[in-house]
Amino acid sequence: MRFDIITLLLAGVTATSAATTTSGASAASTCAPSASDAKVLQFALGVSNFIGTFYNETVNSTFGESNNATIRAYQKILFGLEKGNTLSSQAIEKVGARAPGFSKPECDYQIPEVSSSTQSWAQWAYRFESTVTGAFIGLAGYTESPEVAFLMARLAAEHSEHSSLIGSRV
Repeated sequence: MRFDIITLLLAGVTATSAATTTSGASAASTCAPSASDAKVLQFALGVSNFIGTFYNETVNSTFGESNNATIRAYQKILFGLEKGNTLSSQAIEKVGARAPGFSKPECDYQIPEVSSSTQSWAQWAYRFESTVTGAFIGLAGYTESPEVAFLMARLAAEHSEHSSLIGSRV
């Protein structure tokens, strides 16, 4: 009797494994980014490029060359945030390349004039990072594929962390 139960269990495991493999193949085809996901990804790339432009245009002019160790350390952190944002843009482009109809947005960003005060810069950066966090949270609700939704959630978490870091310095 024991042999029969083990045989039945193994047969059940084999049948379940075969069903999972078959359904996994069809699920993979429905998880690919869609044409409507392409629009979400284009908007997300525009948002990511905006915050990247802000860092590129303001970090050096605001913090410049300084002998102050605190400002130099803070500048290194900001270059890290800038690098993280660049990687985010690359992730959006990579997923977007698989979405039908995706193209990089052509935007001309108008960055507000930031005074040379580090306090003023931090207030603008905090405001932008907080807003970008909300944008990515909102975009996650307009996706069709789980991969794009997960990417938007990850980007929201990343920019929330940036906002918290900058906010702790304001």
